[in-house]
Amino acid sequence: MDATFATPHWLTKARETIANSKEWKSFTAELFEVMKQQLAESYVKVFSDLSEAEKALLVERAAKAGHRGSSYMEVVAHISSVLEDVLSAHVAKEMNERHAVSPKTRLFQSHIRDGMACWVLHERELSDKSF
Repeated sequence: MDATFATPHWLTKARETIANSKEWKSFTAELFEVMKQQLAESYVKVFSDLSEAEKALLVERAAKAGHRGSSYMEVVAHISSVLEDVLSAHVAKEMNERHAVSPKTRLFQSHIRDGMACWVLHERELSDKSF
């Protein structure tokens, strides 16, 4: 990622909280099982045997199948809750430390905008590396 645009602290904290949660572990385990099933149905033994386009298609199919699982709904709700809690705590701390006069909503919007910019840059880097 561009060194001039670091990942916001609140987003890093949220990512760590989510990655260590039982909801995330359950979702990724279910997704892994769907991936294994997709590989078996395609008569492919090893994921790395696939071309990049085939890998992308397999992951896309597995993700669509995973959206029907209960762990998907649980992880989405958990991600939403964690993001809201972490960002709320960050904004409250910032307002307290800086005796901020900016409206709370403006601080939320600013931090969300920074988080989205970080995500877009990260996705662009991943896209550039895969092609």
